[in-house]
Formats: sequence, structure tokens, C-alpha cells
Amino acid sequence: MGLSDKGRTSTCLGVIFAWNSGYSLCRPLALLFALLGSLALAAAAPIQSDTFTGNTLESMWQFENPAGDGTLALDGQRVLISVPEGSSHNIWNHSVPVPRIMQPAENTDFEVEVKFDSAMNRRYQTQGLLVRQDPDNWLRFEFYFDGSRTRAFAASILAAKSTARINTIIPSVAPMWMRVQRTGSTWHLHYSSDGTTWSQAGQFTLHFSMSAIGVYGGNVDGPAHTAIIDTFVSSADPLEQENSLTISTEGEGVVAHSPELASYPTGTIIALTATPAEGWIFERWSGDLATTDNPTSMTILSDASVVAHFVPQPPPPTYSLTLQVEGEGTVAR
Repeated sequence: MGLSDKGRTSTCLGVIFAWNSGYSLCRPLALLFALLGSLALAAAAPIQSDTFTGNTLESMWQFENPAGDGTLALDGQRVLISVPEGSSHNIWNHSVPVPRIMQPAENTDFEVEVKFDSAMNRRYQTQGLLVRQDPDNWLRFEFYFDGSRTRAFAASILAAKSTARINTIIPSVAPMWMRVQRTGSTWHLHYSSDGTTWSQAGQFTLHFSMSAIGVYGGNVDGPAHTAIIDTFVSSADPLEQENSLTISTEGEGVVAHSPELASYPTGTIIALTATPAEGWIFERWSGDLATTDNPTSMTILSDASVVAHFVPQPPPPTYSLTLQVEGEGTVAR
């Protein structure tokens, strides 16, 4: 509602206004807030994965640095989020001061796995994942070091008031993986030391409308820390499977293959040519390729290993020669 009397106050959309003119701003404000809400919904998208290759952030990310003392860097393979010595970035109640990268997110079920390459060995170094509804409502999923042990921790911040939800001792290792999963109003936190075998740190139930998600590095009461994030993988945007190819030889010879890559997406076709050394011949392929063809090719479907077999070239065959003479004469040889 709006008031048109001078010197009066009115509450509009939860905000108290003092009016010095006869014009009410309530309806224009309502229209503005509705427009902003529509834009926010339009910005929401399925959570996107990232391997952080290159020297700049992908466009879906926004670096947020509320305290002004955090730094962001990329080393070509990972993103590094740092807080300095002597600072404190404690996520609690009304304060979410950690430097972070955030991306818009649909308010729906999701699963995200984050690989942290950074070790934590000083008390209250922290790194984790944030889910945001708005500036006063957050979910915090975190690994932190308590001075002697590493813990998997989760908390909610609702109307600027924090509640701890999970606090579980886990192995102190690096790298370490975090998985956060939402199913309806149930939130799960898992951890892993290899990205394959997972253990649940805990779960809780909470109705929460998310609008953004991201990762952060932080600290409490002083220790410098750099959170090193290698991958951020969303089930809504699975990464293309990368596979290794190992080529070895038995005997004397070499193998050329194309393309030559550090790893191979599933479905890549590899051309292989075996060239024997002098005095040797190519015999066959073994491992994940069973053929005598040379050159040949193979399709990468998973991690693969190929062996080229070379054997000594056999000596040329020998034959006997028998000479006979009929009549009068001799044969020289």
C-alpha cells in the first residue's frame, strides 16, 4: 500500500518509507521488484561443470570478494582462491565474508562433486561449497582443519542466523573430493579420498530455494589459506570422459600413433603404425588390440593398453645343390 500525505510513513514490500511529497512510490517499486525477480529466474540455469583450464574464468562464474582481501588466480589447470595471514573469514550468522566464485543455479535437485587439491594443516583453514538463496539465506558445506583433525561440516544460514547441521571427522588427505546432493528437501554431504569410493558425512532436511552455487576458500582467526579447486562437476553437465592410452613394445621396434594427446575422449579413433628395427619384423598387437594388421586403428572406449610385438627376422632359407654330369665334361661352381 502507498500513502500520499506529506510527512507520513508507509510500509511497502517490507520497507518503511518516509514521504515528503504527495506521490507514492509503492506501485513503481512493486513493478521494479517483480521485474528483478523475473530477471533472476531467467538467469537461473542448470549447474555447469568446469575443469578450470585456461587463464580466465568461464563466463558463468562471478568472483565475489566481500572482505576485499581475497585473491583469485588460475594456473591453467585449476582455480586458486586465497585469504591472507592474519585475516578471518568466518561464515556465520549475517556474515559470509569468504572470497568465492558463484554461478546461477536452478532451484531443483542436483549433485555436484568438487575436487580440492589443497591440503589443510593449520587450525581453521577452510574450503568448501556455498548454496545461496539471497544475501541472508545460505547453505555452507565445508572441509576444515580443527588443529588436529579434518572435519566435514555443514550449516544453514536462515534470516542471518546460523545452525550447524553436520560435523564429522574425516581422513586428513589431499587431494580430497566433496559431493553435495539435493533430493527434494534432503541435503547430503559425502567425501572421498580418490573420487571413486564415497562415504557420507551426514544429511539433513531443509526447505530451501536456491539461486546460486559456488566454491570458496576461507579461514577463521588468522591462518593464510589457498583453496585449490581442480574440478567442479555437475550431474546436469557431465564432463566428457577422458581416457589414457599406454603403448609399449616387445622386441626391437617403435610405434607411432595419431593423434598424440595426454588423454582421449571416449570415441576417439587412434591410428597406429609399428616400425621394426633392422633385423626385426612386426608380428602382432596385443592388450586391448588383437590383430596382425599394420598399420591399424582402434577406437578408445576406456583406458587402453596396447603392446606391439616384434620378433627377430629369420635368416634366409638355405637350399642344397646337387650337380650331375652326363657325358664328358666338368662343372665349376
